[in-house]
Amino acid sequence: MKAHAHEKPHHPHWPLAALVFAFVFALGMSSVHEPATWISIRAGAKILSTGALPRVETFSYGAGGSAWSTYSWLSDVIFAKLDALGGPGLLGALKSAALAGGFALLLPINHGSPLVAATLLCLGACAAWAGFTETAACFDFLFFSLFVRILRPRHRFEWAAAAAAAGLTALWANLHGSIAPLALWMVGLKVFKASLRTAARERAGYWAMMLGCALLLSLNPHGWGVVRHAFSDVAGSPDAWRTPLLSLYGALAAAGFVSCFFTLQQEFVTTLACANVLALSLVLPGLRPLAALAACPLVALALGHFVRPRQDTWPRVARWGLIAAALLFVFRLAVTRPLAHVRGYGTPSLSGASNFLSVNGVSGRMFNESETGAELAGR
Repeated sequence: MKAHAHEKPHHPHWPLAALVFAFVFALGMSSVHEPATWISIRAGAKILSTGALPRVETFSYGAGGSAWSTYSWLSDVIFAKLDALGGPGLLGALKSAALAGGFALLLPINHGSPLVAATLLCLGACAAWAGFTETAACFDFLFFSLFVRILRPRHRFEWAAAAAAAGLTALWANLHGSIAPLALWMVGLKVFKASLRTAARERAGYWAMMLGCALLLSLNPHGWGVVRHAFSDVAGSPDAWRTPLLSLYGALAAAGFVSCFFTLQQEFVTTLACANVLALSLVLPGLRPLAALAACPLVALALGHFVRPRQDTWPRVARWGLIAAALLFVFRLAVTRPLAHVRGYGTPSLSGASNFLSVNGVSGRMFNESETGAELAGR
């Protein structure tokens, strides 16, 4: 019997999922870097030492003393701890694990053709590579996939799923508060869909889930103020790595939009959640790496209507693994190697200058371009 793309949505496919995880993890461990990570680490160290969020800017020459805070305070603290314990290697491993988990979690989205889904996810990871930096945004991939997994199943309301969604909303709001409102949008889609067909008792449960997520979104040092920062750091900083519109991301985004016509009826929540991220990424360049991930389930589900189902037997998984390894090798040779050592967190570009300033007791504010200044401030 034909296995439709929308059947058994969360069949694990563990061997294939492990290969997808390893592929994305390897990409993450050889990614480009952001100078802003130094500021994040310094902010986290300051939070740990003072026990409070910073209220004024202390890192910039021109804006020093102005009002400032961080809506990713928990990420800053974690980054500072990991940098102190194991340096860039340990922090890079955490980031890569979060990224790889986000991609691997979406593999079971197409039960009929898991090999197609795995291929799309690997291509999506290549398209999103410019966003695989050591910033709070690395957690967005994991949270987005977790919400898709929680909200997608079409079964009776479960309080365990509601509690998981509420808890993840609170965690997301503290790790990366500017993107956390996306959780409310996804839950709202589920509530709207459920209100059309489910019984009154179940509708009440879904509304309770929505209320719980909304309340726990404020469970952070900024309270409801975190909403004011919504999508504030994805507009496209001049110093951040950019994902061009005319790239593999653009091809996936276009395919994702077309796929909505085939998936909306049967996958209402997943389709609109992913399409929303794709639409926002057109005007918010910093959201394009996440959009590359969001396009993958849409395209995979749409292809499920046209591609003959092929199960992930061991021989097929082995052959697919060789192809994925070849793709990883070519990508690292053509893209990763030339760019992985560009200045940013984890590259030793200013170690000598930092040691000179430390040995000679040079202190006080200095005027530098943002890349140099961020590293000197972080050290």
